[in-house]
Formats: sequence, C-alpha cells, structure tokens
Amino acid sequence: MRVRVCIVTGELAGPDFNGGIGTSNRGLSLALAAAGYEVDVLYTRVNDGRPFCTSGPFEQQVRSFARGDVTLRCIPHGGRWNEWLSKSYLVYRHLSRHRYDVVFFDDMHGNGYMTLLAKRAGAPELEYTTFCVVAHSATQWIFDANNMSVSGLAEVTQMEMERRSIELADLLITPSSYIVSRYREFGWSIPEAVVVQPNILPRFTHRSQAIRHVEPREFVFFGRLEKRKGLWLFCAALDRLKKELTGRTVTFLGKTTEEYGVSTGTRLLGHIASWPFDVRMLTSYDSEQALSYLAADNRVAVMPSPEDNSPSVVLECLHNGIPFVASKGSGGEELIAEASRANSLFEPTVEGLTDKLRDALANGVSASEAVWSADQVKDSYLKLVEKVASGAFLKKRTGPDAVCPACIILVIAEPEGLGSLATDVALLRRNHPANTEFWLLVPPPDDLAFSGEVPSGEDIRIFRYDQYADLCSQLASRDGDIVGVCHASQPLSPNSVNVATRALQSMQEPVAVTGLIVDLDERETDVFAEPYFSTGDGRRISDPVLGNAAAVFLLKQATNSGFVFVRAPFFSILATTSPVDPVHGRIKLMEVWIHELLMVLRLYGESFELAPDLTEEKRVRQRPFEVHVLAGLLRSLIPSELEFEPGTDQALLSRLGIEGSMERLRPSSKDELPARLREMHWSVSAPSPQLAKQLSVLAVEIGQIQASAELLAPQFGSCAQADELSDIVGLLEKKAREIDLVTLVATGTCEWINLEHDWSFALDAVEGWFEMHANAANEGRAGLAFRRINLEAVRSFHARVELPARANPVRCRLELMTASRDARIERVALLTGGSAGEIELEVPPELQRDCEAFLSVEMLNQLDSSEGARVRWSAPAFKVTESNPT
Repeated sequence: MRVRVCIVTGELAGPDFNGGIGTSNRGLSLALAAAGYEVDVLYTRVNDGRPFCTSGPFEQQVRSFARGDVTLRCIPHGGRWNEWLSKSYLVYRHLSRHRYDVVFFDDMHGNGYMTLLAKRAGAPELEYTTFCVVAHSATQWIFDANNMSVSGLAEVTQMEMERRSIELADLLITPSSYIVSRYREFGWSIPEAVVVQPNILPRFTHRSQAIRHVEPREFVFFGRLEKRKGLWLFCAALDRLKKELTGRTVTFLGKTTEEYGVSTGTRLLGHIASWPFDVRMLTSYDSEQALSYLAADNRVAVMPSPEDNSPSVVLECLHNGIPFVASKGSGGEELIAEASRANSLFEPTVEGLTDKLRDALANGVSASEAVWSADQVKDSYLKLVEKVASGAFLKKRTGPDAVCPACIILVIAEPEGLGSLATDVALLRRNHPANTEFWLLVPPPDDLAFSGEVPSGEDIRIFRYDQYADLCSQLASRDGDIVGVCHASQPLSPNSVNVATRALQSMQEPVAVTGLIVDLDERETDVFAEPYFSTGDGRRISDPVLGNAAAVFLLKQATNSGFVFVRAPFFSILATTSPVDPVHGRIKLMEVWIHELLMVLRLYGESFELAPDLTEEKRVRQRPFEVHVLAGLLRSLIPSELEFEPGTDQALLSRLGIEGSMERLRPSSKDELPARLREMHWSVSAPSPQLAKQLSVLAVEIGQIQASAELLAPQFGSCAQADELSDIVGLLEKKAREIDLVTLVATGTCEWINLEHDWSFALDAVEGWFEMHANAANEGRAGLAFRRINLEAVRSFHARVELPARANPVRCRLELMTASRDARIERVALLTGGSAGEIELEVPPELQRDCEAFLSVEMLNQLDSSEGARVRWSAPAFKVTESNPT
C-alpha cells in the first residue's frame, strides 16, 4: 500500500504565480509523487467560497497537478480569507476523515493548529499520523524583522496559533538553523525532533561545469518588494550610485505588497523619479519567467534581505548558475558554499551593499557554488520523508486509564429557566450513563420558586447560589472524578463527556478542557459542489475560540464556548470564583465565568487545553448582561500574570486595554460615562511615540480625554502648548461622543428582532463588527432595535456592509424614527453576493432627541434561498462629523 501524504498550505505556486513558500510546496508535492507516494495538497487560501487563483480557473490548476500525480483539493470555507481559526478547523475535519500517514503544515497561518490540538487531546483518528511543521516564516518573526507593531488582536491570535503549532508538532523541519534560533529567542518551546533540511524546488536547470562570470549591465532586485527583503536598503544604495549607474539598467523583479496601507510600488516611484538610469518593474513573472529573465544578458541578481530564512531566490540562483549578491548573517548564507561566500555576500548595511555593487561594476560577479546540489537536496528530503513514514518521529501517546472516571455534570440554572429545569434534567438523565451525577446550582427560594416539578433522585443534588463554596468543597473531595460545567440552556451531550474524559486521560498536565460550538451545514455539498472541495459532514465553527493562549488572556475571552470539564479535586481552588456577580446578584455570562475559572487555575500553576473534537451544537442562551465584570479580575492579574510593575508604561497599556477592550463600559454618550471611569487619570513619563499613540487610542475608549490629549501632544512637536492641546482635546471629545452600535449590542442595550436561530447573529466587539443573517420569507425581517437614543451630540451615521460571495441578493436598511412616529428617515444598501457597500446619512434635527434606530436585513427577492446570507456590519456608529448622504 502506498504511503499517503498531505501537504496543507495557503501558499502554492500554480494558483499563485510566485513566492518562496509556494514554490517549495509545489516542489515537495511533485517530488514525493514522482517517488511513489500518494500525495494530496489541501489548499486553504479560500475566500467567500472561492479558492484564490491568479492563473485562470482553479480547475486548470487541479488538472495541472493531476498530471504530476498530485491531487489538489481545497477547504469548503465560505468566510473571509483571514478567519484562521475557522479554516484550521476545516483542515482538522479533512484530516480526521482521510487519515494520512504523513502531514506537512506551513508554520504560517496556523493551518495545523486545530489538528495538533486534537491529536494532543487523544483524537483516535489522528493517533498514527506523523505531523510535520515546516518553519518558513512565522508572523511574529515577520513583524520583528520588519520592525512592525501589532495593531490588533487578530494578529496576536495568528501568532499564538503559529507558535503552538510548532510546539505541538511531531517533527519540526527547518530549511535553516537561523530561523530556529530566532524562534528560540522568542521564548518558544521547540520540539525535541528538529531536522535542518533545505527546500526542494519544482524545477531547475543543471549548471554547466564552467563558472559563469558576468560584467553587469543590469542589476535585478529579486524578491518580494518589501522592507524585509531589503527593498529600501537597495534603494538607498542606488541613491549613492546614481552617477556610476548612468547608462545601465535596474530592474525590480517581484510582487509588490502594502506597508502601512500604501503600496510599495507607489512608494518606489518616488525613488525612481530621481534616478538618471533606466528602471524596469516586472511584478507579475512566475518563477520560470523570472529565472529565464535573470539568465539572459549580463544581469546580476540582488537579494539584500537583512533577515531571511532559506530564501528560494538564493537557491534558484545557485541551482541555475545565476550570478548574485546577497546579505550576510541569516539563513541564505547557509545555502552558499563557504568558498563562494566572500564573492557573493555583503554586510546588510547601506555602506556594505554600496561597496558590493561598486565592486561588481569594477570587477564583475561570478556565480556561486551551493552547499548542496539540487539532486542532493531532493535525495536528502526523500530519505527524511521515508524515515518519517516509518513512524520514527511519531510521538507516543498516553492511552486512557483502564478504569473510566465518574462524571458529575454541574448545571447552572437561572430564574428564567426554572420552569423547565425538571424537564431538562430528566432529558439529561435519559441520555447519560447510570453512573452520571447531576449537581444543580439554582437561585435561592426567595428569589423565584420553581414553577414546575423540582428535580429529584439519588443522582441529583441541588445547591443554592450562596452555597457555591460548599459545592466546590464537596466536589474537591471526589478524587479521580471529572466535572462537566454547563448552563441549563446548553446541556452537555454524552459524546462531550466521553471526549472530555478521553482528553483528560490522554494529557497529563491539563486539569481542564474546553470545546467548541459547531454548526451543521446540511447543504455543504450543494454550496461547495465543485469536486475539488473537500466536503464531509458539514461541521464548521462560526464562533471559534483560541483556547490556551496566554497572550490574549487579558484582552479577550477566547478560551471557551460556555462549557468546561475540570478534574474534580481542583475545585478546591475555585471556591472563591463564584458564577454569581456580587454587585448585580445574578449569574455572570457563562463564557466570562469559565474564563475566570481558567485564569484562577493558571494563577495556581495549572493549565487547560482546547479539544477541537469536544463539541456541542447548542449555544448558551442568557439574558444580555449590562456590564461585563471580567475586567475586575483581569486588572488584578497585571502584576502577577504579566509581571508588569504598577505605574510602568506596560502596566498602563494593559490597564487601558482591559478597561477599553473588555468591559466596553462607555455607553452612548460621554455625559453618561460612569463617574468612576471619568475620574480615573494616569500619568505616563515619556513613552515612545508608538506606545503613546496606542495608549491615547485606548484612553479615548474609556473616556480619558485629557490623558489621551497629553499623550498625543508630543507628537506635534515641542510647541504643542495650550492652544494645540485644546485642539487635540476637541478632537478627542468628538470621538468620545460617538455612539458605537457594536458597544451597545455587546452590552445588551438593544432588542433582537427575528434573530432566533443559533446562526442568526454573530458579534466581535473587539474587532468592531456584528453579522445578521437574513431570514426566509416566512420568518420576518431580521434586525436590531435601539430604543430612545439621544443623537443631539452627533451629526451622522456610517457603516460598511458586506455579503459573502455565494449568497443571494440582500437589502440592508437603516431606519430612524421618533418615538411618536411623526418623523422618519431611512437608507438602503442593496448587496449582491461578494459585494460591499456603505450606509450613510446625516441626522436631521427632528430626529436628534428621543430617537429609535433600526438596522435590518432581508432577502431582496423573498422567493430566494437565504442560505449564507449573513451580512457583516463593520464599525456602525453615529459620529460627530458629517457624512456624505446618498
């Protein structure tokens, strides 16, 4: 039987026309297929149901790979291209169905994250698969090399997925020793099994025996046009060589990208305008075209990247006998034979590159020798894969104990659900094994009596809210048992109990395990009908969580989906973390409370894990909670968890982040801002400009206008005195008066209209959007209502609306009307599949007081299917500035 191999990637030469990672993935797939392996490539670069492809229809690429005996598939992803967690889950579903012998993941994008978590949690279908992660270019390294700052939680999430994927791999394959040393400098736990193995290229030209030497008439920047590749270093050197390059040509051969929102091609034009020599821009060549261009005439390739892993451009030049110059000190140097390094390498400074190019003009450049020939690289890689397929790197898993522990299901009930509690518990008892116990935490008798029968039985125990500490004490005495914690509206299934039990038995360190909410798309095979889509049971996640990732603990609840399983003895340290909010006297949001439990466990040195095959289909149903109280706990963790000293810039940034991003306490008007936040004031001594900007934004989020202005003032120079500071304060006052509808939704300050399904609504308060799914004709218009909003301090409304590609046309509507209904205005945006639009209007004076606002979505044609018609509303807000009304 042939060994089955899968290469999972979002970077692939073919669908994309160039790029080092895509080139190496294509080379590996074709080499393995030629060696007799059964090879699949699972392509993850899918956006709104369409695989990215620059070279005609994707079907052409499927046929092209098939001619090399490689099966090209892609994930059935209907969301956006950067929904990394959702895409990683679809990868896991594919791999669990197909059961390969060997799987390769790129480290970037975290495609392997969910799969590797599932294997760690003992998923039986993955037990005999060896998972290799190839170290190409993790996001944290890219940000570090480009000296970029993180601008959002989405980037931190991606970095955590990549880091943990590397740590959980059976084998880490690295094209250079350099990149592993950099990852270790970040504090990452590198797997014990690490192999340095250069990448295979898909094609190459065997060199002649004679060493090629050229007198350069043309210098060619070879690589992506970005800072990390040394683009601006090269331009600075060209500025110094202007006169010496007169009569010669400089070419930029590579894709442009964006830096700080501006195309590098646009910025490059500013440099080109001052150069007295000919310049070419070749931005759409594939690898074969690029190499043919470089091999002709007297051309010298220039690869000035100060930091690079194992650049394919260097390897391609080495294998094709193309003369080049490149930077010293990173992974590219490891590819070049030591005897050739003086010929081709320079110090990664403007002076070093200038001197090297000047020497090339005077003395010419010879092609360099590679450490390994192309045949040696391929043979070495094939031997490595043969060893991997033999199971040599397969991590041994600890099997479940012979004796299965008992499970206690702790059900949290609220006054609104007491009437059906007896029925709910009876259903649980029918579904679960006889040795399962059910412990109920209910309101006190004087709060609200049971309107139905009180659950009873030997396997049922009832505790009042004020008996939570006693409940924890009794649970802690149950050594060896497992406790599943859930809300009454989200009863745990027997399968969840089995998976959680297996996961906790398979893993030694974690004392708790969380899971995911899955949606079942029964029309998956109809929506993704093309044969190259890897469809299955229609399971997908629309509200993904990240799990055990410390970098986001203090800023976002991304650890759980409203339920958790905990080893019973550890409730001894959870007794003081009650699910009841002491101020409001009601149950906290389940996800928030469980997040608190997991943070407390961490404070005591314990860990938890996310098991992707631990799933429930029901979401928690709770009355919207007006104030998220999680921030109170998180503030106390700044010195203990992050080890930031009180009063430092880092502690201040964390505090502001917690107040602004987690609590979202600022309501519709600055005048209503809680006094305790308005009165807070912190001082920062000389922060860096970048830190000052970040602090100022967060300060505005919690109403700290004066503090924000003082942080921004130095950015305008030393002359920023009273007048300038006053102007800044004015601008920030406008920002604080804005009415952010995402905040109102997150804090429950709205009413839901016909949003009854689990899939009807989604919210990301941190990223600033919510989604509403249009209903079928018989279910009414779906929408949100905001009652009695005071719009006197604002002037206009603005929101961006987007519709996925495979959806039928949808009408999006904003309506404003007075409570008396004597004045009304509306704006409508009509969206077709894959389109986006803006909804804007200027608020008329008659609607500025006692106003009601309604946002809604509906199918344009009521006979159309509403499948996939989920409209994303981004940054919907009433603003102080005027709009451009349409």
